[in-house]
Amino acid sequence: MNNLKKVKVSIFGSSYTLISDENHETLQKAATIVDNLLKDTSKSIQSNDPKSLLTLVAINLASKLISQEEENLKILDAHQRLLDLINHQI
Repeated sequence: MNNLKKVKVSIFGSSYTLISDENHETLQKAATIVDNLLKDTSKSIQSNDPKSLLTLVAINLASKLISQEEENLKILDAHQRLLDLINHQI
């Protein structure tokens, strides 16, 4: 965290200044994803209750993260099986 930078983002009509060592593009992309999810969720449940919206968006993002982690584990397992097969053939 030696290289902290400030990045201004807009999420659901509010501006935030983020301080992070992540690159600007990553933070902007994350803010855009959250903003889009908030807007889409707000339309689909027709509510602007911040607590409900944030809870639903957090669950949505956590679910996507879990699915991605499971997919990554499957890929790692497949790679390991291929390496084992290659090593067995050598």
